[in-house]
Amino acid sequence: MQKLSANWFVEGLQDFEYKKYVLLAYLQGVRQAFDQALLYPVFTDLIDHYQTLSSFQQRKDNFAGQVPKQLQTIDWEKFEAIYSSALTEDESLREIEDIVAFSLPQVKAKLDEGKQLYELIDEAIVLEPVGLLPLYRDVGYLLLQGALPREVRAYRYQITVFEQAHERYRGIHTEWVGDFCISIGHPLQAVKLDLIQHQPELPNPATFAVSARLQFPEEAALMPVAKRKLVRLLAGMG
Repeated sequence: MQKLSANWFVEGLQDFEYKKYVLLAYLQGVRQAFDQALLYPVFTDLIDHYQTLSSFQQRKDNFAGQVPKQLQTIDWEKFEAIYSSALTEDESLREIEDIVAFSLPQVKAKLDEGKQLYELIDEAIVLEPVGLLPLYRDVGYLLLQGALPREVRAYRYQITVFEQAHERYRGIHTEWVGDFCISIGHPLQAVKLDLIQHQPELPNPATFAVSARLQFPEEAALMPVAKRKLVRLLAGMG
């Protein structure tokens, strides 16, 4: 699908109709991706574009509010003073303002659609521990049960904690380690034992099975949402 640069609304030709066409073409691609449940990386791009547009609008409003105002006239019926801003805007800046004013609600609407799709995927995902969980859970395995009933894709995960502006955030990194088959005689617990034998540096790893009640694309939907769900689960465990 067509992508937008971070500063698309201020780059190149400053023409409202042209920029409107560019945005709507991008959002049409977003809709097509969401219709196929391809949530990522489209959802992340939408968030970035919305934050960029909102930040520009806020900085513009703050700047305009700091510009000195001149007394223009007095409304004697309402006993109100009417001021005019000393800020003089050129035509290109007005075009950008019109573009941003049009774009913000359009992007917000698609962002809301993305949130609904995210919630649908999140609710469909079942995340369950495999065996007993150790006290240390920041490193372990995710066992993703794929489209085929007996197929399991194993990922090693690691939780990272970082601080930003006096806030602590938890992230997650995953790495594929192998594919396995399960059966009545070789359940998920046996897959966990296989992983321990192949990677003995984790003798008692936290292991979680991931499945979904509905079918979603693995890389663009299922795994990204499952990873975030695991981060929330582990954070709740303390």
